[in-house]
Amino acid sequence: MARPPEAWLRGPVDGIPPPLQPVAHAFIAAREDVAAPVSALTGEQLWLRPGGAASVGFHLMHLAGATDRLLTYARGESLSAIQQAALAAERALAEPRPSVDDLLRGWQATVDRALQQLAATPETELQAERRVGRAHLPSTVLGLLFQAAEHATRHVGQIITTARIVAGLRIVLLAMTAGCGDAERAPSGTQPSAGEPGSAMFSESDAYERFMGRWSRRLADRLVEFAGVRDGETVLDVGSGTGSLSAAILQRTTTTRVVGIDPAKEYVAAAARRVGGTRAAFEVGDAQRLRFGDASFDRTLSLLVVNFIPDRDAALREMIRVTRPAGVIAAAVWDYGGRMEMLRIFWDEAVALDPAVEPRDERHMPLSREGELAALWTKQGLREVVGMPLEITQVFSSFDDYWRPFLDGQGPAGAYAAKLAEAPRAALEARLRQRLLRERADGPITLTARAWAVKGVVPAR
Repeated sequence: MARPPEAWLRGPVDGIPPPLQPVAHAFIAAREDVAAPVSALTGEQLWLRPGGAASVGFHLMHLAGATDRLLTYARGESLSAIQQAALAAERALAEPRPSVDDLLRGWQATVDRALQQLAATPETELQAERRVGRAHLPSTVLGLLFQAAEHATRHVGQIITTARIVAGLRIVLLAMTAGCGDAERAPSGTQPSAGEPGSAMFSESDAYERFMGRWSRRLADRLVEFAGVRDGETVLDVGSGTGSLSAAILQRTTTTRVVGIDPAKEYVAAAARRVGGTRAAFEVGDAQRLRFGDASFDRTLSLLVVNFIPDRDAALREMIRVTRPAGVIAAAVWDYGGRMEMLRIFWDEAVALDPAVEPRDERHMPLSREGELAALWTKQGLREVVGMPLEITQVFSSFDDYWRPFLDGQGPAGAYAAKLAEAPRAALEARLRQRLLRERADGPITLTARAWAVKGVVPAR
């Protein structure tokens, strides 16, 4: 099949003003030229640095991020919280790193947005003054758009050259990879040894996935629907954990961007590994003291977290501050005392065996009763507050599928089960087995979970 002519030889791009046709042609060529050489690379080749040069993966990350930032300045806007977080991630190049497919999709989406912006830019505004970065360096709309195109063309050339080098040296690179240390393949400090304090970070996040992640993934989609998240919005995920809510937002939209914060760095790393890409960024943060500017987000969501925050009023005030007027704040908390059957059954049997543990029963969890979340939302001045139950079901393949995740020590129930001595633990296991299986030797177990959800609208300020 004959190769199509280069973009600039195909004639004018529909809808683009004549002075911006070279910019449009450059972006189209940049989108097309990287696809073939990059898509052939393995995940390992993507991040190799032949001769110490920047990797293909870095060039692709920087290509999308820098283009997005230049387009923002050309519109006369400041960088958003999402863009600032993406820039920090780009500089740190921390693990886990995006996949080839994620990076290519991100770059293609960036070019689509660039072409839309070019079409929407009137010729009369091309010489309008613009300021760039914190130093407010002077430029113009035309200058920034041409800089974005030139910058993209330069990095695409570097991507193609580097991709050919790492693909052509496959055998040599495999040998290099087998002999190099983790410092060659991962940023310093992201791969702790078994004896270092952080060595359990991924096992802890994986334990959470086995214990509660299967539930939160199902509930996340329901909360996103309830909150009314729409395409093109910027969303803050407070207490992002291992990324279930952020993943649900990305799956339901095509252009929405998410920033997730969590106090646990191991969960932040797990979320970035599982969900991260060009539309999501995760960082360590405190819900009671958010670092973002006022009105940075269209919506702020929190899944199964608000009840664990020490100062819930302060956290909600911070969520309100960083969400724009008329934006929505939504959250959900398990109905611990009623229909969260996985935990309700556990604590019923634990208390029956040892009444002294009743104060640890999660039925006493704050904000877990009908109306309590809505009362907090109303107290902090949110408007149009709506509360409703969200119900999901979960099928465990066997009794062990239900029981063993408790022994990983996750959450209050897991912490209790994991610290039991052998005899009381066996007694609790026996009671739960009888309760869930009754006369069956083993088999699937279907349980229901209900969460109380709330949403409210940020008033004008």
